Parts: sequence; C-alpha cells; structure tokens
Amino acid sequence: MQLMDIIENSELEPENMTVEALFHVVLHELGFSFKLRGTQFLEDFLSLVYQRYEHPCDIESFEVYKDVAIKHNTTVASVSRQILYSISRTWDKGNTHLQNELFASTIDPEKGKPTVHEFTGLMMELVKL
Repeated sequence: MQLMDIIENSELEPENMTVEALFHVVLHELGFSFKLRGTQFLEDFLSLVYQRYEHPCDIESFEVYKDVAIKHNTTVASVSRQILYSISRTWDKGNTHLQNELFASTIDPEKGKPTVHEFTGLMMELVKL
C-alpha cells in the first residue's frame, strides 16, 4: 500500500487534507493507538518538524521535544519516553504489513523498529512527495 492508497482509503478528501491530517491518517493506518499520550506527542512532533525543517538531517530533536513538552505541560524526558513507547507498542501490535512496506529498507533489522529520527525522516519523505 502506497501513500496515495492510504489517503484514498481515508474518510478525508485528498484535496482538502492538511499535513496534520495526513500524519493522523498514516499513524492510524500503521496501528498507532490514539489513546496513548505518545501518539499525541508524536503527531505534534511531526507537525513541528514539518513546519520548521527542510531536511530530516537538520532536525534538532531536543528543541522540538521541548516545544511539545511546553504545549502539553510536561517534561522533555516524558515526551521522548512516551513517543518511544508509542512507536515500540505499534511495532509490536500494529499493522506489520504496512510497517514492513514503508520501513523495511530504512530501519535496522536487528532492532526491528525505527528510532524516532528514522520514523520522522520517513514521514517527512512521505508528505513531501
């Protein structure tokens, strides 16, 4: 399943889809649980990265974590930990077919799940197509 397939299968109209809505749809299709705070933090993290950075290599994660923490009145460590937990849980219980299709060539096979930086980089590539 490619990004356009994911968009077409969502309830949103492709021409009216914001980047934030696109992130939400892709996270949903990957199997992220929106009951987890980490998924909410991840959505905000991705939106901020998209707004601020041209290239994933330029991302200053600490600064983005800090802004997400301020928005949610929590700590940077909590934001980081919750995002990692959300990714880890999704890779254990989410849509493994789509995960493998989108991330197979970009993650370390020994770890079996992407780092936050790897995940963010791929999401930025997806939305800039």
